[in-house]
Amino acid sequence: MVRINLLKKNAGKRPGPSRFRPPVRLISAIIIIGAAAAAVAFFGRRFLPTMQEVKSRPPETRVPTSFTPSTYKKTDIVEEVVREISSERAGGGTGRLLDLSYDKLSFLEKVNYEVLFGKNVFELLSRAVPQGIGLRSLEVADFQSIYAVGLGTTRELVSATFIALKSEKLELLPQPFSYITSNNGDGYRFVVTCKTKFGLDLTDPFQASDHIPSREDIPLLTKKITGIGERAGLQWSGSPLQLDAEKIGAFRRFHYRYRGTASYSDFVKFLLSLHENKIPCAFKKINLIALDGSAVEIESQLIFTARE
Repeated sequence: MVRINLLKKNAGKRPGPSRFRPPVRLISAIIIIGAAAAAVAFFGRRFLPTMQEVKSRPPETRVPTSFTPSTYKKTDIVEEVVREISSERAGGGTGRLLDLSYDKLSFLEKVNYEVLFGKNVFELLSRAVPQGIGLRSLEVADFQSIYAVGLGTTRELVSATFIALKSEKLELLPQPFSYITSNNGDGYRFVVTCKTKFGLDLTDPFQASDHIPSREDIPLLTKKITGIGERAGLQWSGSPLQLDAEKIGAFRRFHYRYRGTASYSDFVKFLLSLHENKIPCAFKKINLIALDGSAVEIESQLIFTARE
């Protein structure tokens, strides 16, 4: 390929009259214009789209890179978002339950779940445990588990109890956590361990998050609980004891221990009375141990959630 260097000067003059030599600048201009025209024609055929292709292309959509922030400057935006999420969750459930595990609930949803938990457990047991079954001990812990040791007159009766528990919102753990064995010829002894799967009842008339007290109201609440227990037939062992307190965001959680004795039915009546009176307390732990006669020893740990 011949390369033409238009910047190189001529080394000398050719012989002959000067009037027959074409001007150098004119020759250069002609060469440049010709090369440019050829290049345009070549690349136009090779790379430029036809008019039909241009017409068929969809219009370009520009993505905005800046947004007006004024709509999200409200100070109560977190509260509004929580309301929207709660509405979406309520619509996505069964219409009655928010079917999520305890650890996946938001903080205020956990507060509601916890306060309803004790009532849900003992209402479930009243449905699932038939006559002829006696509990030696019952432990409810951490809003997630139920552990019981009991006796039944026949193996069939104990097996029916296990089946009834499975039909409730429980996960019955296999051996060695749950089993049935002979009680030395005197009926059958059993151990049952369950994980709860209640979900959050969105239609219950008592939602504790609507009744959260201030921290100054906690001593008054503890006295109310003592009084409700006494009217239900409980005998307390001393005053409630504060164990600890923890701060979570704009809330503080107070842990109290209550001890006493009562019949099993009176203790259940006590729990239901707390719900009826809309007392915002949650039983993190309930431990019932059978004593002589119909009495049970009660050791419980309650949580009060208060605003700072």
